[in-house]
Amino acid sequence: MKISIKKAIAEAMPVGLRLHAQPLTGYDPSPEVVLLASSRDWLLARSLGDGLEPDGYIVVSRSHVQSLITSKHRAFRKQILQAEGAWARALRTPSIDLTSTAAILRSLHKLQAFAIVVRETFEEWHSIHCRIEQVTDHHATLLGFDGAGQWERRPTQVDLSDITRIRFGSHYLKMYWKHVQMSRHTPP
Repeated sequence: MKISIKKAIAEAMPVGLRLHAQPLTGYDPSPEVVLLASSRDWLLARSLGDGLEPDGYIVVSRSHVQSLITSKHRAFRKQILQAEGAWARALRTPSIDLTSTAAILRSLHKLQAFAIVVRETFEEWHSIHCRIEQVTDHHATLLGFDGAGQWERRPTQVDLSDITRIRFGSHYLKMYWKHVQMSRHTPP
């Protein structure tokens, strides 16, 4: 059943975050999350991952959200997380300024966290696994790395208005942070 953003935050209810699907591939990214905060343009959610342990955060443009879905099995998952002592971790809210895309990226820059920055349209999508180097009011400079721990030769400049989603704080990104930082390959 559909649930409002306000109610999902107030009740701390796990929800399926239905995003606008990519019609060319049919990919429907609908992560299971608990909403933590919202602004006029953005939502901050804790990813509940595939298991019973919270796994990172997602900041998503409200215009990219199709709906929020709740169900009995999601309510039961909350009960399990509470019984296992993981629910308090799921509700931890990082200090992220949601007032604008620039403010979000500046917050992540201060945390010195790796992120996955996603730009999606109805025709295509692009993602970059990166470190946030610099943020202006209109652009972000992102230094990307690949799956082999290699830094890109040059940073990528991204128009802030193109960004639809940002992931950070996941176990996946923390592992890359540890090993890319330790690798002999340093950014230019």
